[in-house]
Amino acid sequence: MIISSAVVQTHPQEVENLQQRLEAISGVEVHASTEKGQMVLTLEHETLTESADVFTKIQLMDGALSASLIFNQNEPEPESIYDPTQREESQ
Repeated sequence: MIISSAVVQTHPQEVENLQQRLEAISGVEVHASTEKGQMVLTLEHETLTESADVFTKIQLMDGALSASLIFNQNEPEPESIYDPTQREESQ
């Protein structure tokens, strides 16, 4: 799982409209917005390619003046962190 955060800037009068369009994108969640047109969001996707494609889509959206990637992390799936069968085989 790829987890990213971003800040998007828009015109103040476009905040509500852009927020609705962002939240319609699978894997995107808007966590905060300001009256000045700034929005904080997270992106959660299975692959880095998918995450990058969605971020590019956000950058190119009408009304998005800028989009800055703040954080990006590759989280391993829980089953890949601990596999109890591996422990049993090694004993």
